[in-house]
Amino acid sequence: VKQAYLPIGKDKDLVPVLRKFRWVILGLLIVIVGLFLFITRNDYFFKVLYACMLQPGRTLLIFKSTLAGLYYFYVQTFVGCFGWLDLFVSNLYIIIFFIMMFYINLFLKKNELDIYKKLRIRDRILMLVIAAAIFVLVFISMVSWSFELEGFSKNVDIATIRGQLYQISLMLGVQGRYFIPILPMALISLGPGNELTNKKTYYGLQGAFYIYTIIYVIKMISFRYWG
Repeated sequence: VKQAYLPIGKDKDLVPVLRKFRWVILGLLIVIVGLFLFITRNDYFFKVLYACMLQPGRTLLIFKSTLAGLYYFYVQTFVGCFGWLDLFVSNLYIIIFFIMMFYINLFLKKNELDIYKKLRIRDRILMLVIAAAIFVLVFISMVSWSFELEGFSKNVDIATIRGQLYQISLMLGVQGRYFIPILPMALISLGPGNELTNKKTYYGLQGAFYIYTIIYVIKMISFRYWG
């Protein structure tokens, strides 16, 4: 009996086929996205999105006010908070955390560096677009939740939602952890980093950071329940 298999591998590579029909595929994707937007045009989430796009000045002002008022909260819940335990990490730990994230991305092993260097400009742009799309989706979720907290009805048109934007001053409803997927996209798209030459220092610093994190978390939990 002849076994069925997927035509993917060394013998049959899909990449040349995709490149050959890339414009057809792109056209189909545009049509699919257009149909999706048309079908969901009356969905509340998309009506909020359209309303924000039609009121860019007010939308940016709300975002600015939210960032100014809740910046520290978002940073804390991005790095720490630990869910329902409400354990907030210190400013020192936050600084060390971001330094380690950038440090890990800055130095790579040769085989990893070779993969990074193969990324084309359009690949990096695509990553930034995906990161921006994630941010927009989170942003619209925040606006929608803020409307719900105010008791606004969802059965309204876009014009009404545009007016409701002037009745809120802050966006609520999410924590900083919702923005976590944006960080790796941004770091990868910024550059390939440098070749790792001193592995002992590289892995030693990572190990020290992990040990520090474990001890720090145990200490916080201990003080939370028995301190």
